[in-house]
Amino acid sequence: MKSQAGFTLLSTMLALTVLLFVLSLTTALVQFMNTYFQPRLDSQKEVQLFFAQTANELHQSTSALNTADHQRLTLLNSEGTVSYSFLSPGRIVRRVNEQGYEIVLQHVAGVSFQADDEQVSIYVTDQQGRDFTWTDRLYLRNDADEKQTAE
Repeated sequence: MKSQAGFTLLSTMLALTVLLFVLSLTTALVQFMNTYFQPRLDSQKEVQLFFAQTANELHQSTSALNTADHQRLTLLNSEGTVSYSFLSPGRIVRRVNEQGYEIVLQHVAGVSFQADDEQVSIYVTDQQGRDFTWTDRLYLRNDADEKQTAE
């Protein structure tokens, strides 16, 4: 009977050791997954927020222009101009009437602005190499304003 009590204690200690080992591995795995997936979600949310803010500006604009190198987008509205420019340290900056300096998106490896008479497309590549694309239409246009005043 005394030998049985020793084996019960030994098996309990062995089970506790295995449990602690599994818990430490689980903790390490959770920390790894958190550091791996969290920046990806943050980057995606930031880009989506940038696209949503740009959509608001675009819907209030009468025309959109981009530079030949596709690194700058200029939106014209009744109050003036709003421009978005890609700067070398990986930032997209918003300026109103060529004044101010608001960083609207960071950690950008590259961006391309494409504008024509009816729509605007923005292609963003983040520093992890993930690509994001957004396209939207102009709601107000200069020619629509001219048609209304002619009638």
